[in-house]
Amino acid sequence: MNYGLDANLVSPPFSAFIALMLIAGCDALGVRGARWFGLMGPFAPAWHRFQAPILGVMLLSTVLYPLALAGLTTRGFLQFIAVGLSIFGIMHVVIALRKSAICDVLALRHFFRRLISLRGWYLLLMLLLIGMGLAALGPATNADSLDYHMGVALAILNTGTFPFAPEWFHSRLSGNGEVLNALGLSIGSEQFGSLLQFAGLIGVVGLFIGGEADKRNCEQGSYHRPILAVAAASAPVLLFLVSSSKPQLLYVAMTTLSLALIIFPSRRYLAPRPALLGFALICLLVMTASQGKFSFLLGGGVVGLLALAMMARQRLLLPAIGIGILASLVVLAPPLLWKHFHFGGGFIEALIKPFPGDWPGYVGFEAKLRGYQDSPVPFPLSLVIPFGIGTISTIIGAGLILLLCLRPGRDPWAWTLVSAALFTTVIGATLGQVTSRFYLEPYYWLLMALLIAPVSMTNYRAFKWMRWVVMGQAVLTISFGFYGAVTLAPGAVTAAWRDRVMDRYANGYSVMKWADSVLPVDAVLLSTHRSVALAPRDVVPMDWANYVNFDSAEALPYLVRLKERGISHMLMIGDPGNGGPFTRCLGRTIAGPGYGRPATRNPFNAGEQYTAWIVEINLGGLPNCALSQPTKL
Repeated sequence: MNYGLDANLVSPPFSAFIALMLIAGCDALGVRGARWFGLMGPFAPAWHRFQAPILGVMLLSTVLYPLALAGLTTRGFLQFIAVGLSIFGIMHVVIALRKSAICDVLALRHFFRRLISLRGWYLLLMLLLIGMGLAALGPATNADSLDYHMGVALAILNTGTFPFAPEWFHSRLSGNGEVLNALGLSIGSEQFGSLLQFAGLIGVVGLFIGGEADKRNCEQGSYHRPILAVAAASAPVLLFLVSSSKPQLLYVAMTTLSLALIIFPSRRYLAPRPALLGFALICLLVMTASQGKFSFLLGGGVVGLLALAMMARQRLLLPAIGIGILASLVVLAPPLLWKHFHFGGGFIEALIKPFPGDWPGYVGFEAKLRGYQDSPVPFPLSLVIPFGIGTISTIIGAGLILLLCLRPGRDPWAWTLVSAALFTTVIGATLGQVTSRFYLEPYYWLLMALLIAPVSMTNYRAFKWMRWVVMGQAVLTISFGFYGAVTLAPGAVTAAWRDRVMDRYANGYSVMKWADSVLPVDAVLLSTHRSVALAPRDVVPMDWANYVNFDSAEALPYLVRLKERGISHMLMIGDPGNGGPFTRCLGRTIAGPGYGRPATRNPFNAGEQYTAWIVEINLGGLPNCALSQPTKL
């Protein structure tokens, strides 16, 4: 088994090149998928083509996630799929270049004419995408990525199955996105996950650049498109999402695409067969999103109900219900069965609860997640105003000001978008986190309403001055995006530059390198450090210990699992004699102090240096040495 992120990568720049070819393979797969669902006809709207990578990823997830849950995704199997997808991608790119070579000059001429006629909005959009795309090519440095997004992916590679690790609380937040990360890592690429998020951004932007307005709003819609696309792409929170392996923006793109397949004019009055194909695609998209991250169960559910209402409107309700049941059996049933088998609880509980079952500590963990905030600024002001420069990448920002121009009037389609966005926002804020990244869905849906709804002349004048606010934000986001590109992208070029980038911006990198130099080869490490993916040995995270009571029997099932895992050493941050509940389980100190500091990608969030120690664990003393009241097993 290969433990630790570095041990599973090929040397730069091949890692980034492989990720690009995998993305090209997803695009090739998505083009064929779009044809299956009737989206690639000769008169198809332009926005369909932008969605191909998203459709390709959806099809991959539909196959690979159930296989991982069934324990069939060995490293060799994933390598076979990844190599085949990469070859498919290379062929796709070569064929596309040969077909487009003749038209390059005309295409460039047309592009620059649009730049001049639209006073640079397309140029701003291009700079936004270039900066974020380069940042996405950098190595994985985000804290969540280095915990469970990459950690679960490595566990899949090493075991061939989706990990059952109840003591690793954060691993229960994972889903089909981590299987995709494992696909990239299987052939040595760490950038595949972040480029998937960038592909999600491209899909969203494509909905506005090539999107459709009603006939009565056609002229204004043409003028609005690049401005709305810039508003969508310049949200500062995207700087955080696009450059990480956190599978969130990809699923925002899936639910937003699903809503476009309902709302846009070309999709409203389809014949029965294409209407049912479109409904099948919507079901697959929203269900895939819901199994990538639990929060998308809300937005995906809202879109799914709207799609079902459209089928009822066209008198296709019964076949639509049949399609929905079939899609549920393919996408939803495997993870529900897996959760029921491993964690207990009923099937409904497995669907609607983030942590089904009765393992101790998860109630407190869920409460902490729901109460988490990126900023102390009260909601909803926190969507627009950062607490400081250190939290600039936690806001949606000034693009929200454009929504003041939204007047749905009597347009039922615009009202549908507004209602869906408001319902998702209110329920999400009531039950979930009030952090900006969880409100990108309704934000994009409201921008779509602004695209299709007719705008009065009064609001049109307001829109014309509000666009300068959006332009100012775009310039600011471009500067931060290129700063991220300059600091992170060199890590994709050479191994030495990657090492410097990781040491400076990846929390725990220096400590885990030190641990690798002092730990025995066969060590099983109990770690108090969150960067699980960087651990150079078999690792058991300690996040569970913060949510269980060691004065009761709550901790017992976790301690038994530690004993079964055969933990031999503990990585401690701070005082080597203070192991918390494990103090009485500690043996001799074999190494330390090692030194590290809380490294982040934002230089204004850097922390103070800390010390780390490696201490032996008295395995035979477990579980009683960690319990206040000894017990008999």
